[in-house]
Amino acid sequence: MKLVAEILTGTLFYVEVEEDATVGDLKKEIGKQENLPGDRLILLLDAEERYALDKDEAALKDYGVEDSSHIYIFFQPQDSIASSASPSTPRDSASSEPSHSVDSANEPSNADEKDEADDNEPPHEDNASNEADEPSASADQEECVLDN
Repeated sequence: MKLVAEILTGTLFYVEVEEDATVGDLKKEIGKQENLPGDRLILLLDAEERYALDKDEAALKDYGVEDSSHIYIFFQPQDSIASSASPSTPRDSASSEPSHSVDSANEPSNADEKDEADDNEPPHEDNASNEADEPSASADQEECVLDN
C-alpha cells in the first residue's frame, strides 16, 4: 500500500509498505527512505479520529491504515529515549554511592584540621575590624577632593 507521509517541516513524501506491514515496518521504511532515525519516530494517522501508531508490533490495518492514508511524523527527543531505556540507572548509582557516608565519617577530622588552621591565623572577624580601623584609599581620596 502507498501512504502519504508528512514531516513537521511540511515535507510530503510517499512510502510504500506491504498490506500486512506493521508499525515497526513502516518506521523502518521511513527511516531508510528519508534517512531518519527509526527508533525516534512517532507516527500519527490522520483519519476521522487521529491515532498514534504507538505499538511497533501492531499491524497497520489494526489502526485503520489503508492505501493513501496520511501519516504525520514526529520525533521523540533523544533524552527521553535514553531515560526510558534505563530509568533506574540514576537512582541506583545515587543510592550505591558511598560518598555521603564517607564524607560524614571524615567530617570530624576535617573539623579538627580547620580548628588547627584557625589557631595559626587570626579569625576572619578580627581581620574585618582591623580593616575598618584603617582608613581606605577611597576615603582619603574623598577628603582630598573636599579639601580642594
